[in-house]
Amino acid sequence: MNMEKWNKLCYHLSEKIVGDISEREFEVLVDRALGILGWEEYSGDFEIRPSFQLGSTKNSLKPDFLIKSNSTGQKLFVVEIKRPKVPLSAQNQIQLSTYMRQFKLPFGILIGPEIQVFYDGSSNEQENAILIGRIKFEKDSKDGEEFVSLFSKDSFSHEALHGLAAEFLKKTKQKTKIEELVKRITSDDFQDPTKELIKQYLTQEYESEILDAVLNKVKIEIRSLDILPEVISSSKNEKSSSNFLKTRNPGEKDKTKIIINGNGVKLPKNRFVLEFIRLFNNKRQRTFSQLKNIFRDELQGSTGVINELEFVLQKYGHTDRKRHFVREDEILKSSDNIQFVVSTEWSIDNVQEIVKIAEKEGYKIDQVNG
Repeated sequence: MNMEKWNKLCYHLSEKIVGDISEREFEVLVDRALGILGWEEYSGDFEIRPSFQLGSTKNSLKPDFLIKSNSTGQKLFVVEIKRPKVPLSAQNQIQLSTYMRQFKLPFGILIGPEIQVFYDGSSNEQENAILIGRIKFEKDSKDGEEFVSLFSKDSFSHEALHGLAAEFLKKTKQKTKIEELVKRITSDDFQDPTKELIKQYLTQEYESEILDAVLNKVKIEIRSLDILPEVISSSKNEKSSSNFLKTRNPGEKDKTKIIINGNGVKLPKNRFVLEFIRLFNNKRQRTFSQLKNIFRDELQGSTGVINELEFVLQKYGHTDRKRHFVREDEILKSSDNIQFVVSTEWSIDNVQEIVKIAEKEGYKIDQVNG
């Protein structure tokens, strides 16, 4: 039954749409889709673009759809829609987050070329609501069936959604710990501990002087794989209760591209950081110390956002992998004539810190699937 409902949603929200349509035209189709899920406006299940006053100001909030209980009037979740032929952006997420925060709603949905589910409950430590699931409009999709089960009127449960959000956050933290440990193990600082472990392993077979001489003649390099192993459940036989409530598999390489100021150029995450800092530096020159204060090391992690070229060449002189953009056309210069370079080590998580700076500076940033 749920799969049949999902296939109907695919038909009305994707297959039926020919060419670009406006949000108002799309609103009619989303209204119909909510009906498929059991929510009806005439029954008092939702309001379309209700206006809510913000305190004593003249400003008001007008979410596209506010879903509520027709018996108690309790607000359940908010739905924001965007044109179905335009990729959803970070700005759309911020807009939805505003509605969720004002109404104190832990869950919200964005509907455009795909469905995105967001969480903003007490466990969210981020500045905005976090994306915990995305569902593509594909017929007979297990993810779609799961979405229908979670957001249909007759089976809607905040408890079930909170459980799945907790599962997502747990996996996200596990992934972060894995990435941090990989960076630590593959760093230059791990050379000596690794050699010491090798020495301990062979100490029963060889004299200490021989081992020291050998280890001084070898270089040990540990490299990370492009794909991290999947984070497993605490029980080997335990299966995730959710198919779609995850931004991506922890072992899947993220393919997000970023566009600056709508120029149409889809940049990989690390290239986006380089180009934004180049634009930022060219707009108003600052000293290297000032730039370091803005692009603090902790925003990136182990390598830092920017470093002096001389420092990088010395630190990574033994390897071709400098972990920074060091080609001649990639080297930047501060107002006090210090040449500096930008880190190449960026993930979908830490790049959001640079996105926040860019948007605060007035740049229009769009994040799209590669």
